[in-house]
Amino acid sequence: MEWTTELHRPNALTNRERQLVDYYDRLADNYDSNRFGNSYGRYVDAQERRLLAHWLDQVRGGTILDLACGSGRLLDLASCGPDASLATRALAF
Repeated sequence: MEWTTELHRPNALTNRERQLVDYYDRLADNYDSNRFGNSYGRYVDAQERRLLAHWLDQVRGGTILDLACGSGRLLDLASCGPDASLATRALAF
């Protein structure tokens, strides 16, 4: 996948962008459980899914991109989902 190769070349990202990717790489293993593993997180997840399902129903059959898909929590609603963090993307796929 050319996109992955390009993003992880040493000079492909600015220092700030690299810091952000590194931050999410460190959070990857616990990101979903920390944010969605409690009653409020489950509520937020359910509301996001309900709203997205309603919006996306209008484009069924089309290509739906989950940009910055993270762990892939919402990929069941999308066609594909890239993410700059290799660690979170590994969870998604």
